[in-house]
Amino acid sequence: MVLLLNTGEIVKIGFFTETYKPIKSGVVTSIINFKKELERQGHKVYVFTPKYPGYKDVDKNIIRLNAIRIPNMTYAITLPIKSRVWKLCKNLDIIHVHHPVYIGRLALYIARAYNKPLIFTAHSNYEDYSVYINLSKSVSKKLIRLYIKSFLELCDYIIVPSKKMFDFFKKLNLTKPIELIPTGINIKDFNSKISDKKALLVRRELDPDNNKIILLYIGRLAKEKNVKLLIRLMKSMRASMAKKVLLVIIGEGPEKEFLEEEIALNKLSSRIKMLGGFVDYKKLIPYYKAADIFITPSKQESQGLTLLESMASGTPVVAIKNLGSSTLIKSYNNGLLARNDFEFMRMVNRLVNDKKLRIKLSNKALETVKEYSIKDCTKKLLKVYEEAIKNKKIMIREKKKKFKSITSNIKEFLPVELVSELLENKK
Repeated sequence: MVLLLNTGEIVKIGFFTETYKPIKSGVVTSIINFKKELERQGHKVYVFTPKYPGYKDVDKNIIRLNAIRIPNMTYAITLPIKSRVWKLCKNLDIIHVHHPVYIGRLALYIARAYNKPLIFTAHSNYEDYSVYINLSKSVSKKLIRLYIKSFLELCDYIIVPSKKMFDFFKKLNLTKPIELIPTGINIKDFNSKISDKKALLVRRELDPDNNKIILLYIGRLAKEKNVKLLIRLMKSMRASMAKKVLLVIIGEGPEKEFLEEEIALNKLSSRIKMLGGFVDYKKLIPYYKAADIFITPSKQESQGLTLLESMASGTPVVAIKNLGSSTLIKSYNNGLLARNDFEFMRMVNRLVNDKKLRIKLSNKALETVKEYSIKDCTKKLLKVYEEAIKNKKIMIREKKKKFKSITSNIKEFLPVELVSELLENKK
């Protein structure tokens, strides 16, 4: 059945993503949140994603694809799909892709084969991934921009999660419509008494003497996240605040080994605690609530979902200005927004020593998150789906009309049997 918002019909959606559970990232959290809310409203959501060694899915409608994993990366090269997957895709109403490369090309091919609307969510400013290409930065960025632009022009709709991202993609002069839909969160998860009790237990575990300011970083440990700055920050605090500040790092990624080595080399093991691997989304909430300050030095974020989660927990945020953080944070209002590494370290120091400012930022942050409920964001997403389905139907009808017009003009030059066969094949 096809979704019509006014009649309440069900839509079948295929999310195509390079990353999913057990990986924890902003993209994965976004997909999980939208999947849960869409299903809560009665729709069917299938997640097509590469297999992850040793992991078994508990959630329903997770379609694992054969793939070759890229060493030290969360991404994989998707292999040709099986016939049963093709049959499932044929019955989808929407193809919604979340990555533009390997699985993105697969989703594009499926959408074209079955005349399905193709929606793309841009979760990143992909030019920031030029650090992984062994060419000059300017050349790498140009190549990435050319590829992304060509891919976007093959989609029916483009979704971006922040105003800054919207402005950035507008500059590409695309012919396809761009819609701004933030990744919403379930605010109720952060307001429960259960999460408050768990936060107290986490706090006691991290700081048994209850005499430290706890800084928290949650996210991927990678170059584009600027995680090296976390070491510099704690080294700068060592002399003046050695016993006062504890940094907790929760994350996984190619820079994890480097961080561990730097912590040992600089004798920071008593001041930095690394929790290995990603944990379940709801298990993160007590850590957000147990912390005094959430910090993120990343210079590459499209939506800053961890910022939003921290703000929903009432934990003040210090971030470096990027596409995601500059949309969410107004400096000295609902968080602190730094222009560079030096200012970031200065702001963290300021907040550590200013309890009144922490309380003010916490209260304002709780007001901000009310605008990002998953229910409202999903409503906007469904409107895009409805428009895409309607436009695709119109386009298919126009193609059929054009084909019939052409065949009618040439039918006097072709055998009647051949014209009938052509028309029958196009139905």
